[in-house]
Amino acid sequence: MNSQILSSTPDIQLKALHDFCQRTRAGYVSYPVAWVILALVTGQQGQIFFISHLICLSGCALIRLLLNGSCASANCQISITTRIMLISATTLLNAIYFASLLAYMLTQDISPGGGAAVAIILACITPSGALTFSIYKTLGDVFFAVMFVIPLSVYYLEGYPHPLAATLAILTGYLYISVTANRFHHDYWAYARLNRELREYAGDLEQENRLDPLTRMNNRRYFDERLQVAWLRARRDRQPLSIIMIDIDNFKQVNDSWGHQIGDQILVAVSEIIHQAFTRATDTLARYGGEEFIVLLENTNPQDCLQAAEKLREHIAIRRFSTDNTELYCTVSLGVASLTPNRILSPQDLIKRADMALYKAKGSGRNRVACY
Repeated sequence: MNSQILSSTPDIQLKALHDFCQRTRAGYVSYPVAWVILALVTGQQGQIFFISHLICLSGCALIRLLLNGSCASANCQISITTRIMLISATTLLNAIYFASLLAYMLTQDISPGGGAAVAIILACITPSGALTFSIYKTLGDVFFAVMFVIPLSVYYLEGYPHPLAATLAILTGYLYISVTANRFHHDYWAYARLNRELREYAGDLEQENRLDPLTRMNNRRYFDERLQVAWLRARRDRQPLSIIMIDIDNFKQVNDSWGHQIGDQILVAVSEIIHQAFTRATDTLARYGGEEFIVLLENTNPQDCLQAAEKLREHIAIRRFSTDNTELYCTVSLGVASLTPNRILSPQDLIKRADMALYKAKGSGRNRVACY
Protein backbone atom coordinates (compact mmCIF):
# COMPACT_ATOMS: atom_id res chain seq x y z
CA MET A 1 0.00 0.00 0.00
CA ASN A 2 1.20 3.53 -0.74
CA SER A 3 3.51 5.01 1.93
CA GLN A 4 1.42 8.20 2.05
CA ILE A 5 -1.58 6.13 3.13
CA LEU A 6 0.31 4.10 5.71
CA SER A 7 1.93 7.20 7.23
CA SER A 8 -1.37 9.04 7.54
CA THR A 9 -3.31 9.20 10.79
CA PRO A 10 -6.47 7.06 11.18
CA ASP A 11 -8.80 10.03 10.81
CA ILE A 12 -7.20 10.99 7.48
CA GLN A 13 -7.35 7.38 6.28
CA LEU A 14 -11.02 7.15 7.24
CA LYS A 15 -11.79 10.43 5.45
CA ALA A 16 -9.95 9.16 2.34
CA LEU A 17 -11.86 5.88 2.43
CA HIS A 18 -15.13 7.78 2.75
CA ASP A 19 -14.21 10.03 -0.19
CA PHE A 20 -13.19 7.01 -2.25
CA CYS A 21 -16.53 5.29 -1.59
CA GLN A 22 -18.39 8.46 -2.52
CA ARG A 23 -16.43 8.87 -5.76
CA THR A 24 -16.90 5.30 -6.91
CA ARG A 25 -20.60 4.97 -6.08
CA ALA A 26 -21.82 6.10 -9.50
CA GLY A 27 -19.27 3.94 -11.34
CA TYR A 28 -20.62 0.68 -9.94
CA VAL A 29 -23.72 0.87 -12.12
CA SER A 30 -21.61 1.46 -15.24
CA TYR A 31 -20.91 -2.26 -15.72
CA PRO A 32 -24.52 -3.48 -16.02
CA VAL A 33 -25.41 -0.37 -18.07
CA ALA A 34 -22.49 -0.97 -20.45
CA TRP A 35 -23.51 -4.62 -20.70
CA VAL A 36 -27.04 -3.63 -21.72
CA ILE A 37 -25.66 -1.23 -24.35
CA LEU A 38 -23.42 -3.97 -25.74
CA ALA A 39 -26.38 -6.35 -25.88
CA LEU A 40 -28.45 -3.79 -27.79
CA VAL A 41 -25.65 -3.09 -30.28
CA THR A 42 -25.04 -6.77 -30.99
CA GLY A 43 -28.75 -7.65 -30.98
CA GLN A 44 -28.34 -10.40 -28.39
CA GLN A 45 -30.26 -8.87 -25.51
CA GLY A 46 -32.72 -11.74 -25.50
CA GLN A 47 -30.15 -14.49 -25.00
CA ILE A 48 -29.81 -16.25 -21.66
CA PHE A 49 -26.07 -15.52 -21.67
CA PHE A 50 -26.63 -11.78 -21.66
CA ILE A 51 -29.48 -11.86 -19.17
CA SER A 52 -27.66 -14.10 -16.68
CA HIS A 53 -24.55 -11.92 -16.74
CA LEU A 54 -26.66 -8.79 -16.46
CA ILE A 55 -28.13 -10.20 -13.26
CA CYS A 56 -24.63 -11.09 -11.99
CA LEU A 57 -23.23 -7.63 -12.80
CA SER A 58 -26.22 -5.94 -11.15
CA GLY A 59 -25.77 -8.13 -8.07
CA CYS A 60 -22.06 -7.24 -7.94
CA ALA A 61 -22.94 -3.55 -8.16
CA LEU A 62 -25.41 -3.88 -5.28
CA ILE A 63 -22.94 -5.81 -3.13
CA ARG A 64 -20.23 -3.21 -3.73
CA LEU A 65 -22.61 -0.36 -2.88
CA LEU A 66 -23.52 -2.07 0.40
CA LEU A 67 -19.86 -2.79 1.09
CA ASN A 68 -19.00 0.85 0.44
CA GLY A 69 -21.60 2.02 2.90
CA SER A 70 -20.35 -0.36 5.56
CA CYS A 71 -16.63 0.31 5.07
CA ALA A 72 -17.07 4.09 4.98
CA SER A 73 -18.91 4.09 8.29
CA ALA A 74 -17.04 5.36 11.34
CA ASN A 75 -18.73 2.61 13.39
CA CYS A 76 -17.24 -0.22 11.34
CA GLN A 77 -15.20 -2.52 13.60
CA ILE A 78 -12.84 -3.68 10.83
CA SER A 79 -9.47 -1.93 10.66
CA ILE A 80 -9.13 0.78 8.04
CA THR A 81 -6.29 -1.08 6.30
CA THR A 82 -8.44 -4.20 6.02
CA ARG A 83 -11.35 -2.17 4.69
CA ILE A 84 -9.15 -0.61 1.99
CA MET A 85 -7.89 -4.03 0.96
CA LEU A 86 -11.44 -5.41 0.90
CA ILE A 87 -12.71 -2.55 -1.26
CA SER A 88 -9.71 -2.89 -3.58
CA ALA A 89 -10.10 -6.66 -3.92
CA THR A 90 -13.81 -6.47 -4.80
CA THR A 91 -13.11 -3.66 -7.26
CA LEU A 92 -10.45 -5.68 -9.06
CA LEU A 93 -12.54 -8.87 -9.06
CA ASN A 94 -15.39 -6.99 -10.64
CA ALA A 95 -12.99 -5.50 -13.23
CA ILE A 96 -11.58 -8.95 -14.05
CA TYR A 97 -15.10 -10.32 -14.44
CA PHE A 98 -16.24 -7.50 -16.73
CA ALA A 99 -13.00 -7.43 -18.77
CA SER A 100 -13.31 -11.21 -19.27
CA LEU A 101 -16.86 -10.75 -20.58
CA LEU A 102 -15.66 -8.15 -23.09
CA ALA A 103 -12.77 -10.40 -24.10
CA TYR A 104 -15.20 -13.25 -24.62
CA MET A 105 -17.29 -11.04 -26.89
CA LEU A 106 -14.23 -10.48 -29.06
CA THR A 107 -14.01 -14.24 -29.63
CA GLN A 108 -17.55 -14.32 -31.00
CA ASP A 109 -18.69 -13.59 -34.49
CA ILE A 110 -19.91 -10.07 -33.81
CA SER A 111 -20.43 -7.22 -36.20
CA PRO A 112 -17.91 -4.38 -36.63
CA GLY A 113 -20.36 -2.28 -34.64
CA GLY A 114 -20.13 -4.76 -31.78
CA GLY A 115 -16.33 -4.64 -31.85
CA ALA A 116 -16.45 -0.85 -31.87
CA ALA A 117 -18.85 -0.96 -28.90
CA VAL A 118 -16.37 -3.08 -26.94
CA ALA A 119 -13.55 -0.62 -27.73
CA ILE A 120 -15.68 2.41 -26.80
CA ILE A 121 -16.80 0.83 -23.51
CA LEU A 122 -13.20 0.08 -22.60
CA ALA A 123 -12.10 3.57 -23.61
CA CYS A 124 -14.80 5.15 -21.42
CA ILE A 125 -14.78 2.97 -18.32
CA THR A 126 -11.07 2.30 -17.90
CA PRO A 127 -9.61 5.85 -17.89
CA SER A 128 -12.47 7.23 -15.80
CA GLY A 129 -12.06 4.40 -13.31
CA ALA A 130 -8.29 4.83 -13.11
CA LEU A 131 -8.68 8.56 -12.37
CA THR A 132 -11.53 7.97 -9.91
CA PHE A 133 -9.29 5.54 -8.02
CA SER A 134 -6.46 8.09 -7.85
CA ILE A 135 -6.84 8.34 -4.06
CA TYR A 136 -5.32 4.84 -4.06
CA LYS A 137 -3.14 5.13 -7.14
CA THR A 138 -1.85 1.55 -7.04
CA LEU A 139 -5.42 0.34 -7.31
CA GLY A 140 -5.96 2.66 -10.29
CA ASP A 141 -2.88 1.31 -12.06
CA VAL A 142 -3.85 -2.33 -11.51
CA PHE A 143 -7.42 -1.59 -12.58
CA PHE A 144 -6.18 -0.03 -15.83
CA ALA A 145 -3.94 -3.04 -16.53
CA VAL A 146 -6.70 -5.58 -15.79
CA MET A 147 -9.27 -3.84 -17.93
CA PHE A 148 -7.01 -3.66 -20.97
CA VAL A 149 -4.64 -6.65 -20.74
CA ILE A 150 -7.37 -9.29 -20.78
CA PRO A 151 -9.24 -7.97 -23.87
CA LEU A 152 -5.94 -7.04 -25.58
CA SER A 153 -4.64 -10.60 -25.18
CA VAL A 154 -7.74 -11.91 -26.93
CA TYR A 155 -7.31 -9.17 -29.54
CA TYR A 156 -3.90 -10.62 -30.37
CA LEU A 157 -5.03 -14.24 -30.27
CA GLU A 158 -8.04 -13.66 -32.49
CA GLY A 159 -5.94 -11.91 -35.12
CA TYR A 160 -7.62 -8.54 -35.05
CA PRO A 161 -5.95 -5.94 -37.32
CA HIS A 162 -3.13 -3.66 -36.15
CA PRO A 163 -2.50 -5.20 -32.68
CA LEU A 164 0.79 -3.30 -32.28
CA ALA A 165 -0.89 0.03 -32.98
CA ALA A 166 -3.61 -0.82 -30.46
CA THR A 167 -0.97 -1.69 -27.87
CA LEU A 168 0.94 1.56 -28.43
CA ALA A 169 -2.28 3.56 -28.22
CA ILE A 170 -3.16 1.92 -24.93
CA LEU A 171 0.33 2.47 -23.50
CA THR A 172 0.24 6.13 -24.53
CA GLY A 173 -3.12 6.53 -22.87
CA TYR A 174 -1.86 4.75 -19.77
CA LEU A 175 1.16 7.04 -19.43
CA TYR A 176 -1.03 10.13 -19.68
CA ILE A 177 -3.59 8.81 -17.21
CA SER A 178 -0.86 7.60 -14.83
CA VAL A 179 0.81 11.01 -14.72
CA THR A 180 -2.53 12.75 -14.21
CA ALA A 181 -3.65 10.27 -11.55
CA ASN A 182 -0.31 10.63 -9.79
CA ARG A 183 -0.83 14.41 -9.59
CA PHE A 184 -4.36 13.91 -8.26
CA HIS A 185 -3.06 11.38 -5.76
CA HIS A 186 -0.37 13.63 -4.29
CA ASP A 187 -2.64 16.68 -4.27
CA TYR A 188 -5.38 14.80 -2.47
CA TRP A 189 -3.17 13.50 0.34
CA ALA A 190 -1.37 16.83 0.71
CA TYR A 191 -4.74 18.56 0.99
CA ALA A 192 -5.98 15.95 3.47
CA ARG A 193 -2.99 16.54 5.76
CA LEU A 194 -3.23 20.31 5.42
CA ASN A 195 -6.94 20.22 6.17
CA ARG A 196 -6.30 18.17 9.29
CA GLU A 197 -3.58 20.55 10.48
CA LEU A 198 -5.90 23.50 9.94
CA ARG A 199 -8.65 21.80 11.95
CA GLU A 200 -6.22 21.10 14.78
CA TYR A 201 -4.94 24.66 14.69
CA ALA A 202 -8.48 26.04 14.69
CA GLY A 203 -9.36 23.79 17.62
CA ASP A 204 -6.29 24.90 19.57
CA LEU A 205 -7.02 28.53 18.79
CA GLU A 206 -10.64 28.14 19.87
CA GLN A 207 -9.47 26.51 23.09
CA GLU A 208 -7.02 29.33 23.75
CA ASN A 209 -9.78 31.87 23.18
CA ARG A 210 -11.67 30.28 26.06
CA LEU A 211 -8.78 30.29 28.55
CA ASP A 212 -7.40 33.04 30.72
CA PRO A 213 -3.70 33.28 29.75
CA LEU A 214 -2.47 33.90 33.32
CA THR A 215 -4.39 31.44 35.47
CA ARG A 216 -5.28 28.99 32.67
CA MET A 217 -8.82 29.01 34.00
CA ASN A 218 -11.77 29.39 31.72
CA ASN A 219 -12.43 32.99 30.77
CA ARG A 220 -15.64 35.02 30.83
CA ARG A 221 -16.57 34.10 27.26
CA TYR A 222 -16.49 30.40 28.04
CA PHE A 223 -18.39 30.94 31.28
CA ASP A 224 -21.17 32.84 29.53
CA GLU A 225 -21.54 30.03 27.00
CA ARG A 226 -21.68 27.38 29.70
CA LEU A 227 -24.17 29.42 31.70
CA GLN A 228 -26.55 29.56 28.75
CA VAL A 229 -26.43 25.78 28.33
CA ALA A 230 -26.75 25.11 32.07
CA TRP A 231 -29.66 27.55 32.34
CA LEU A 232 -31.68 25.76 29.65
CA ARG A 233 -30.90 22.37 31.15
CA ALA A 234 -31.86 23.48 34.67
CA ARG A 235 -35.08 25.08 33.38
CA ARG A 236 -36.00 21.88 31.56
CA ASP A 237 -35.25 19.67 34.59
CA ARG A 238 -36.54 22.23 37.13
CA GLN A 239 -33.32 22.08 39.10
CA PRO A 240 -31.62 24.88 41.07
CA LEU A 241 -28.69 26.76 39.58
CA SER A 242 -26.20 28.57 41.82
CA ILE A 243 -23.40 31.06 41.29
CA ILE A 244 -20.56 32.13 43.56
CA MET A 245 -18.87 35.40 42.66
CA ILE A 246 -15.45 35.83 44.24
CA ASP A 247 -13.43 39.03 44.58
CA ILE A 248 -9.96 39.33 46.14
CA ASP A 249 -10.06 41.98 48.87
CA ASN A 250 -7.88 45.08 48.51
CA PHE A 251 -6.09 43.62 45.51
CA LYS A 252 -5.12 47.03 44.19
CA GLN A 253 -3.10 47.65 47.37
CA VAL A 254 -1.22 44.39 46.78
CA ASN A 255 -0.24 45.49 43.29
CA ASP A 256 0.69 48.98 44.47
CA SER A 257 2.74 47.75 47.44
CA TRP A 258 4.37 44.58 46.11
CA GLY A 259 4.14 44.91 42.34
CA HIS A 260 2.13 43.23 39.66
CA GLN A 261 4.32 40.14 39.61
CA ILE A 262 3.33 39.31 43.19
CA GLY A 263 -0.26 40.16 42.32
CA ASP A 264 -0.13 37.68 39.44
CA GLN A 265 1.23 34.99 41.75
CA ILE A 266 -1.68 35.54 44.11
CA LEU A 267 -4.17 35.33 41.25
CA VAL A 268 -2.70 32.03 40.14
CA ALA A 269 -2.67 30.67 43.70
CA VAL A 270 -6.29 31.67 44.31
CA SER A 271 -7.34 30.04 41.03
CA GLU A 272 -5.63 26.81 42.13
CA ILE A 273 -7.50 26.85 45.45
CA ILE A 274 -10.78 27.36 43.61
CA HIS A 275 -9.97 24.41 41.35
CA GLN A 276 -9.29 22.23 44.38
CA ALA A 277 -12.57 23.27 46.02
CA PHE A 278 -14.87 22.50 43.08
CA THR A 279 -14.15 19.22 41.34
CA ARG A 280 -17.47 18.05 39.92
CA ALA A 281 -17.58 17.61 36.15
CA THR A 282 -20.57 19.94 35.99
CA ASP A 283 -18.88 22.76 37.95
CA THR A 284 -17.79 25.64 35.75
CA LEU A 285 -14.97 27.84 37.06
CA ALA A 286 -13.72 31.00 35.40
CA ARG A 287 -11.73 34.15 35.89
CA TYR A 288 -14.43 36.74 35.37
CA GLY A 289 -12.15 39.73 35.07
CA GLY A 290 -9.35 41.43 37.01
CA GLU A 291 -9.31 39.98 40.51
CA GLU A 292 -12.80 38.47 40.14
CA PHE A 293 -13.59 34.79 39.79
CA ILE A 294 -16.92 33.07 39.31
CA VAL A 295 -18.22 29.55 39.92
CA LEU A 296 -21.34 27.99 38.39
CA LEU A 297 -22.83 25.08 40.32
CA GLU A 298 -25.53 23.05 38.63
CA ASN A 299 -28.21 21.23 40.61
CA THR A 300 -27.00 22.90 43.82
CA ASN A 301 -29.40 24.40 46.36
CA PRO A 302 -28.67 27.68 48.24
CA GLN A 303 -27.61 25.96 51.48
CA ASP A 304 -25.00 23.72 49.79
CA CYS A 305 -23.76 26.64 47.72
CA LEU A 306 -23.40 28.79 50.84
CA GLN A 307 -21.45 26.09 52.65
CA ALA A 308 -19.12 25.59 49.67
CA ALA A 309 -18.49 29.33 49.48
CA GLU A 310 -17.70 29.53 53.20
CA LYS A 311 -15.21 26.67 52.96
CA LEU A 312 -13.51 28.37 50.04
CA ARG A 313 -13.27 31.63 51.96
CA GLU A 314 -11.63 29.81 54.89
CA HIS A 315 -9.10 28.01 52.69
CA ILE A 316 -7.99 31.23 51.05
CA ALA A 317 -7.86 33.15 54.35
CA ILE A 318 -5.37 30.72 55.91
CA ARG A 319 -3.16 30.54 52.85
CA ARG A 320 0.19 32.34 53.05
CA PHE A 321 1.89 33.68 49.93
CA SER A 322 5.67 33.84 50.18
CA THR A 323 7.68 36.69 48.68
CA ASP A 324 11.40 37.42 48.79
CA ASN A 325 11.14 39.32 52.08
CA THR A 326 7.97 38.31 53.85
CA GLU A 327 4.77 36.33 53.73
CA LEU A 328 1.51 37.77 52.54
CA TYR A 329 -2.03 36.66 53.00
CA CYS A 330 -5.18 37.74 51.28
CA THR A 331 -8.88 37.34 51.79
CA VAL A 332 -11.82 37.16 49.47
CA SER A 333 -15.39 38.33 49.53
CA LEU A 334 -18.00 36.05 48.05
CA GLY A 335 -21.52 36.66 46.75
CA VAL A 336 -23.86 33.71 46.45
CA ALA A 337 -27.07 33.53 44.44
CA SER A 338 -29.30 30.58 43.65
CA LEU A 339 -32.56 30.10 41.82
CA THR A 340 -34.54 27.66 39.71
CA PRO A 341 -34.64 29.00 36.14
CA ASN A 342 -37.96 29.80 34.51
CA ARG A 343 -39.18 31.56 31.37
CA ILE A 344 -39.47 34.94 33.11
CA LEU A 345 -35.92 35.19 34.43
CA SER A 346 -32.71 35.09 32.41
CA PRO A 347 -29.13 33.95 33.13
CA GLN A 348 -28.12 37.59 33.57
CA ASP A 349 -30.59 37.87 36.44
CA LEU A 350 -28.68 35.18 38.31
CA ILE A 351 -25.37 36.97 37.72
CA LYS A 352 -26.87 40.27 38.87
CA ARG A 353 -28.04 38.65 42.09
CA ALA A 354 -24.61 37.17 42.76
CA ASP A 355 -23.03 40.56 42.03
CA MET A 356 -25.41 42.26 44.46
CA ALA A 357 -24.56 39.68 47.11
CA LEU A 358 -20.84 40.29 46.50
CA TYR A 359 -21.38 44.04 46.87
CA LYS A 360 -23.14 43.31 50.16
CA ALA A 361 -20.24 41.16 51.40
CA LYS A 362 -17.65 43.81 50.58
CA GLY A 363 -19.79 46.53 52.13
CA SER A 364 -20.10 44.53 55.34
CA GLY A 365 -16.36 44.47 55.94
CA ARG A 366 -14.96 42.00 53.37
CA ASN A 367 -13.63 38.49 54.03
CA ARG A 368 -17.14 37.10 54.27
CA VAL A 369 -19.89 35.41 52.35
CA ALA A 370 -23.17 37.10 51.57
CA CYS A 371 -26.24 35.57 49.97
CA TYR A 372 -28.79 37.34 47.84
